[in-house]
Amino acid sequence: MATGKLFEEDTPAMPGHHLDPKTPNRCLCCGKEYYYLEPTCVCRHVPRWFQDELRNVACEIHLADKVKDGLFRT
Repeated sequence: MATGKLFEEDTPAMPGHHLDPKTPNRCLCCGKEYYYLEPTCVCRHVPRWFQDELRNVACEIHLADKVKDGLFRT
């Protein structure tokens, strides 16, 4: 007898991961929308990422601009 729903049924895709090949995804830093196996934004190739206390995410390239614009707190 089953005790409940499977974990996979209740959990949406994590941010930065595709739900399925036909579902678009957005970059956590710049917000560019892309689909599975399509070209992504420049952020994807940056090795260092930063997260502030509000869980905003910025890549190394966009960090200075986001701090200057008040979108990211250091």
